[in-house]
Amino acid sequence: MTAGQEQRWKALVEAADRAGFEAFLEPGPSGYGLGVCGYAWIRIRPATGGFARWLVRTSQASRDSYEGGIAVMSRSFVKPERVPGLDPAEVAQSAVRHLAYAQAFADVLAASGIPAFADPHLD
Repeated sequence: MTAGQEQRWKALVEAADRAGFEAFLEPGPSGYGLGVCGYAWIRIRPATGGFARWLVRTSQASRDSYEGGIAVMSRSFVKPERVPGLDPAEVAQSAVRHLAYAQAFADVLAASGIPAFADPHLD
C-alpha cells in the first residue's frame, strides 16, 4: 500500500462518516422513543480488497466470520460526545438513526466502487 492510497482511503472514510453523520442528525422520528432500539453495521464484501483489509488493519472494522466480508459498526463512529444536543441513550440506541448513518456511509463507499450495504440490528 502506498501513502497516497492510504490518504485516499482515509479521505473516503471521512467523506462516508460526514454523510452518515448528516443522515444521523436528520430531523424526524428516531425510533428510540418508540422503543426501537439498536444499531447498524456497514458490511463490505469481499474482505479481500485493499480497502477492506486496511479498515481491519486500522481497527475500524472487524472480519465477519459468520456472514463473510468485514463489518463496521455504526456505534464505532457515532458516540454521544459527537452529539451533545441529543440524549446520550438515544445516540447509542436509536435504531432508525443508526440505520440512516450506515446507509449513507455505505452509499458513499458504493459510489466509490466499494461493495457495501447497511445491515440493521435491533436490540
